[in-house]
Parts: sequence; C-alpha cells; structure tokens
Amino acid sequence: WEEEDIACISFCDEATFEIGLDPTPSHVRGKPGHSYETRYLKPTFKSRKETVSVFGMISLDFKGPLVIL
Repeated sequence: WEEEDIACISFCDEATFEIGLDPTPSHVRGKPGHSYETRYLKPTFKSRKETVSVFGMISLDFKGPLVIL
C-alpha cells in the first residue's frame, strides 16, 4: 500500500451507549424458602433506561464530526 492509496480509505463506525441505568445491584437476596415473595423481587424493566447512538469517521488526514443519532 502506498500513502496515496491509504489516503483514499475512510473508516467509520457507530456505537450505542445506555444511559440512566438503575444503579442498584442486579441481585437481591431473600430468606431461604421466601425468595419469590414480592418484597424480595426486583423488576427487570427499567423505564428510565435511554440509549444514545453516535456515528463517526476518520481517514488519513481527516476526522469527521461525531454525529449523535
């Protein structure tokens, strides 16, 4: 590969990030034999969870903008 060949190539990628996750532990302990009582259960649906996707690209002499999707 020559430098002018590499200059014609652009690399791009996208990523998704989760924000606003529930900070409490994902495991809850209960007393033996009482594990499925309501007070020992933790809901799995996190309504406050949001995702943010971003897209960006670079080449030899250029860095494109980071686009929030």
